[in-house]
Amino acid sequence: MELYGHRGYSAKYPENTMAAFKAVLPYAQGIEFDVQLSRDDEIVIIHDETLDRTTSGKGLVKDEDYNSINSLSIRGGDKDQYVPRLVDVLEWARGLEDFTLNIELKTDFIPYEGIAEKTYRLVEAYGLVNQTVFSSFNLQTLEELREAAPDARIGILIHHSIPRLKQWVKELDAEAIHCPPDFPFTEEAQMLRLHGTKLRVYTVDDTETMKELDGKVDVIMTDDVETLRHAIERE
Repeated sequence: MELYGHRGYSAKYPENTMAAFKAVLPYAQGIEFDVQLSRDDEIVIIHDETLDRTTSGKGLVKDEDYNSINSLSIRGGDKDQYVPRLVDVLEWARGLEDFTLNIELKTDFIPYEGIAEKTYRLVEAYGLVNQTVFSSFNLQTLEELREAAPDARIGILIHHSIPRLKQWVKELDAEAIHCPPDFPFTEEAQMLRLHGTKLRVYTVDDTETMKELDGKVDVIMTDDVETLRHAIERE
């Protein structure tokens, strides 16, 4: 069972920052992070559709140029932290072996036309396609990605079981379901896993839940990579 840092080591560092990503390395095999598009079509790494919660700015990410977003301070961070671009993470990750980037395409509320292919092409340009998993709650976004990139690794994000889930796995040639902690205990989940679909669970920060999931999932995404890593090593 592997660990991915959920928005990096976000229990200790501001989420989705380079500091949070770099701090994961001693403890986890990957990171999960979110991408959206700025007004000038820069792929930026931020979870919310608005700037308000995590930065000193206000308003929608899509309405601001990256230069403006880059000038904002990060809440809870130091003066050197900023909203990174996807290219910043790819530049850093290019030298890492056996390390997975799980990119969530944030099209739940704002469609961000073309974001799936734009994101894939940038990952491709950095030679990191094999190390990258693309996920989304938006099945249309994943369809667009599959059409543009037959070799993209896809994870279907779910809040709970959805109609035709097994069929969606087949149609998208998805390698994984990214799911909440209760889903792996269902018969549907274990049948999917039995037939080769990986289960990656978000977001688990307590060691008891982690132990309950051991043997039932392939990856746990956690804010607290250090605590869970130490728990695994004690087993």
